[in-house]
Amino acid sequence: MVEIIDVSKNFGTVKALGGVTLTVGEKSVFGLVGSNGSGKSTLLRIMMDIYKADSGRVLYDGEDIAKKTKLKEKVFHIAEDQYFFPGSSVEEMSRFFRCFYKNYEKEAFVKYCELFEIDRKSKLSELSKGIRKQIMIFNALASHPKVILCDETFDGLDPVVRRAVKSLFLERVEQEGMSMLIASHNLSEIEGMCDNLGLLHKGKTELVGDIDCIKGNSCAAIVAYPEDEAEAQLAKLSAVTSHLEHGAGRIVLRGSVEEVKARIAATDPDYFKILPMTLEEIFISEMEVRGYERTLFCAEG
Repeated sequence: MVEIIDVSKNFGTVKALGGVTLTVGEKSVFGLVGSNGSGKSTLLRIMMDIYKADSGRVLYDGEDIAKKTKLKEKVFHIAEDQYFFPGSSVEEMSRFFRCFYKNYEKEAFVKYCELFEIDRKSKLSELSKGIRKQIMIFNALASHPKVILCDETFDGLDPVVRRAVKSLFLERVEQEGMSMLIASHNLSEIEGMCDNLGLLHKGKTELVGDIDCIKGNSCAAIVAYPEDEAEAQLAKLSAVTSHLEHGAGRIVLRGSVEEVKARIAATDPDYFKILPMTLEEIFISEMEVRGYERTLFCAEG
């Protein structure tokens, strides 16, 4: 189990993280989403002890990675931007990781390269970004870590490879009890893989929970009221967001489908219809509540 406890980090006058607390359970996949600059990559680097937190702790099965360097061989960090030694080949980078991960399985790495038709003698500088990312993923899997930290790991992979890689990750989670934390802006990837979700905004966790619970606690609806009554009826509903013109439009409410139906019906609208919400729509509405979308549109204007 991974415990992130009240982690804060400043870079000069910039507050990157302001007291983040999260738990990633064993044999689980945690999705971390957030606006650009919300602190996702900074948090992952602190979790790998690349950055030192100003305050707070990161514990792996109760042990602090900042105080026990040996723990690092149980954690593999797949960064958004891949780093390889200049002039190195696929095989040479594999040998590098073998030095640090005692459970590294060379045969598994070779098998992955053969399966995805990657020549291990190839120079990494001559390969595409997507192929280089695949190679880092294969090194991660061959290392048999207890925890994998993924930072935009699926970006740049074609759909066939992305599907295959996700299957390999989930197989490892199921068979070895591995934990994963996936930081991504692609909510469709999060929705398809993760058990739990955390929303990070301006360095703070704003929404954390089981994905099914989060989705089951938000509903959108199309409603129509007499124009002179719309504002008063909306106030009764305590809508998360609302976009009405002349008394009609779309609103988002917290609660189950049945709860939201009952609340809207009690306001006696001329018309209403409940709409399913994707995780991306929930994310956008939560960010809008926090002023993110409004700020962007104001900036564009």
